[in-house]
Amino acid sequence: MNLIKLLNVVARTFYYEGINGIVARIQTLLRTRGVSQSTLAASLTIDYSSQHIMDVKRQLDESQFVTLPERVEVNHDNGNRPVDISMLSFLMLIPEPERGSGGRMTMARVLDYLIKKGVKCFVTFYPEVIEYRYSECEKAWFEEFGFDAVACPVLRLDEAMAMYFDIAVATYWPGAYVLKNCISASSKGYFVQDFEPYFHPPGSMAAFAEETYRLGLWGVCASPWLAETLSSVYGMRTAGFLLGLEKSEYYLDNSVIREENLVVAYIRQHTPRRGYELIMWALKLLKDKMPNVRVEIFGDARLPAGKFLWIDKNHGIIGHEELRILYNRATVGIVTSFTNYSLIPNEMIACGCAVVDLDTPCMRSAFPSGVITLERATPQRLATAAQLLLTNNDMRVAQVDRGFKYVSTISWEQSLDSIYFAIQEFSHDQTGKM
Repeated sequence: MNLIKLLNVVARTFYYEGINGIVARIQTLLRTRGVSQSTLAASLTIDYSSQHIMDVKRQLDESQFVTLPERVEVNHDNGNRPVDISMLSFLMLIPEPERGSGGRMTMARVLDYLIKKGVKCFVTFYPEVIEYRYSECEKAWFEEFGFDAVACPVLRLDEAMAMYFDIAVATYWPGAYVLKNCISASSKGYFVQDFEPYFHPPGSMAAFAEETYRLGLWGVCASPWLAETLSSVYGMRTAGFLLGLEKSEYYLDNSVIREENLVVAYIRQHTPRRGYELIMWALKLLKDKMPNVRVEIFGDARLPAGKFLWIDKNHGIIGHEELRILYNRATVGIVTSFTNYSLIPNEMIACGCAVVDLDTPCMRSAFPSGVITLERATPQRLATAAQLLLTNNDMRVAQVDRGFKYVSTISWEQSLDSIYFAIQEFSHDQTGKM
């Protein structure tokens, strides 16, 4: 670390944590005298040609070959005095921004909620962003989610490693190894939005992802199924929450005319867990059965134009207002996930669209019976389910009514409260502050 960068770290630490933060940094540095700095530096700076290989190399370096300092014990004994929540510091390790990502939007909602509670929030990108793209990613993060550099500073990874936090959480499996071994914090957790071993075929990557659930981190999980799985199978301390709904953005809009033969579907060609081939085949079968059905898709702008003749329109990646109008136009919506569920079913339901999704333990844990048509993962079953909803008015109206009742019981306010109380419960014994 050069002198200017060191001075920046010292200044930032003093601004946010005061002289005690400086003292904690010095204690940490003294305890790391025995660390092989060349090994640590190599693990952070070597430019590998494959991002996957780079991630694995870092994980192995950081989890096995670097002698790490003992955790600095901090005395936070405040007896029975009222908690001053503004004294908390919170770090979230996030992947780089991606337009249209529901997972990153949920991370941003959590950070915004904590900031409003008075928590001093920080983020750092991991996997690390290549230097020449760093400013671009930092700007995209601030612009996409409306943060500013004062309310939620973006730290470079080496800055985050030099600081000490009350609470730090990973959000993606490569970051869990860095959090465990290279971030100093009183309480360490995992904000789990999906079962990430399923992101990979059986092999090394799946094993590395699965092992993060055994690192001793507590977990706040984006469905009851996910929380139960990580608790019962891996022994994690977990709490689950239901995905909320932004009711100011997704609602029944009477100014939009419902098209009785319109089916919309969510497509992501390069995200296997979203079942791209399954949905495209199901839509073709549906079009073969009902040629008068109009099929529109969204979520992926990279599909070749004119190749899929049964698709009437591809909206690509669109914003909340355009999605609300699309869902209000549609009679049936198809969205699938082979792992954890997404935000889209809630949003479609709120707009009066009858939803078809996969019959999975996750979906059954999140939605009451009859709110969504759940089917096996075959093109024939999905196409038949959509056809029934299009042709059986009574069935469709009953499902839509049940959906309205369900979404009236959920909100992001409730979900964020649940997340906050879970973090508070898991962190209380370790920080003494929450």
